[in-house]
Amino acid sequence: MYLGIKSSADRIMNRLTQRIKYIKIGGRSLGDFVVVFVSGIIPALYLLVIFLYSGGVVNGLLEGSRANLGGIPVIPNRSAQSTTEVVLNAFVLTMGTAAVYLMYRGGRQTMGRRLGNSYIIGGIVLLLLSFIVGITLLRLKGFQ
Repeated sequence: MYLGIKSSADRIMNRLTQRIKYIKIGGRSLGDFVVVFVSGIIPALYLLVIFLYSGGVVNGLLEGSRANLGGIPVIPNRSAQSTTEVVLNAFVLTMGTAAVYLMYRGGRQTMGRRLGNSYIIGGIVLLLLSFIVGITLLRLKGFQ
């Protein structure tokens, strides 16, 4: 089922890009813009949506707007969440993901030893920073 949907989508995309290649804007083919859009912007938006949902954007919009706490950035309640907490949670998730990716890049054998070690050390530092920010946020929320 999945392969059928994917192959149909690929065929439609190929037809569109073949037709769009002949349209020129400023001396460049419009097909180049479509390829950049599909290969770079859509996955980035997809990751942004995943991080925002994981950070609790729905709960932050529903509960954070109702809380009248006089400008406190972190609501000391386990069930309510402010917009600041959503941004901090998404930031912690992004830092943790970047740390894991850096450690993955450092473990590959295609680069020099010093560069690989610096990637691994940078990943560990970023992961520790992510843990510190995340645990601090949990303590401010009231978790012991």
